[in-house]
Amino acid sequence: MQRRVARKESKDIATPLPVGQIVLIVGLFLTMLLLGWVENIRGPAIPLLRLDLGVSYRGVGLMLSSYSLLYFLTVFLAGMVAVRFGRRTLLLLGYLIAAAILPVALLVNSYLSLLLMMGVLAVGLGIFEIVLNAAGADVFPRRTAFMMNLLHLFYGLGAVIGPVYAGLLFDQGIGWRPAYAWMAVAFLVVLPVIVFGRAGSAAGRGANSGTNADMNADMNSDAGSSLEPGGPDGFGESGAPEAAQATTTKGLLRPQAGRIVVLGLLLGGAMTFELAVAAWLVNFLVEVRGLSAAAGAGYLGAFFAFFSLGRLIGGIPAERVGYLRLIEWFLLLGFASFIGLVVFPRAVFLAAVLGFFISILFPTVMAVIIQEFRGLSGAVMGIVIPMAGALNMISGPLLGAAHDYLGVSLGFSLIGSFALLGLLAVRLLRRTSS
Repeated sequence: MQRRVARKESKDIATPLPVGQIVLIVGLFLTMLLLGWVENIRGPAIPLLRLDLGVSYRGVGLMLSSYSLLYFLTVFLAGMVAVRFGRRTLLLLGYLIAAAILPVALLVNSYLSLLLMMGVLAVGLGIFEIVLNAAGADVFPRRTAFMMNLLHLFYGLGAVIGPVYAGLLFDQGIGWRPAYAWMAVAFLVVLPVIVFGRAGSAAGRGANSGTNADMNADMNSDAGSSLEPGGPDGFGESGAPEAAQATTTKGLLRPQAGRIVVLGLLLGGAMTFELAVAAWLVNFLVEVRGLSAAAGAGYLGAFFAFFSLGRLIGGIPAERVGYLRLIEWFLLLGFASFIGLVVFPRAVFLAAVLGFFISILFPTVMAVIIQEFRGLSGAVMGIVIPMAGALNMISGPLLGAAHDYLGVSLGFSLIGSFALLGLLAVRLLRRTSS
């Protein structure tokens, strides 16, 4: 393994990337763009599909929660599937699922069929999530950290395009069903790029054959597809045998159990704040502020535009200010922006500003975990991220019921409580930091 890594690094410095690898990298970027695009049609579509299918807000909340549940389950299970079949096979499967299920939106005529369509879509997109994050470090042999950040920036770009695309269609009287169905064309267009990336790598042997073979092995072989800590492709943080490593990890983490739980609450509050705003914002602007669905989608696009800007530059002061302090500041400013959006009818521009302050929360919490639990960050993330996901899934039905029983304005305003939860958690973490 060490000889293999050394050979890759020396070749990366001396030679240009092979064509097949460049094609594959382009495919990964396009996949991340499509992921952000199709995921963020949902927010603008909620007011339309709710009226079209006669769905209550509780039903919308259940749809969002079931989507999140299947998404997170897929992310968890796809790691084990990739060990057997390889990441590339899994990525192609995700494309086939997405391309097959999106046109089914044209046939949705009931709440149950909507749940089924969204559930299958969650499986396909969940596959993208795990494959892109796990394979990115292998496929980017140079400036890996920069390229991974750039990869995630493309999700933000897709998240900007999605609401704008939906808004333009809705403004022309085209419903939410075609908005989803037509996305299948985009997936089918990009699919050959993923396939050709593999063929190009194999074809490019010669001076660069070592790099190509290594990249193909990482993406295709069983050994190179492990997503588990300590796996054969080097994703793990320790080379210890699995049983001994698990015992050691538990012993090391036990004294920090309370802090890990608080980190889970911080991440859960921040993540739910972000996802709930993205899901319910357009409905709030349409029902309470009286905007059209297209205008509401435009504001959601602005939210993600500032979100992408924040991801690009918001973390720059982190090293100087401190991770936890920066999280606290951005949560405070985000909460203040949210309150202004809810209270003042003319402050709809704060929807965009809110995206900037929310943007750095998730990655900076990840940075806190890496900083505080060096050598054990993977194990801690394996606890904290499911905690956050569980909180997000619970929030869907709760917010839906609040919209039904308390009204849209008050129901939407309750999203701010998750920012307060994050603030409480980060204050506790700062007080107990050594």
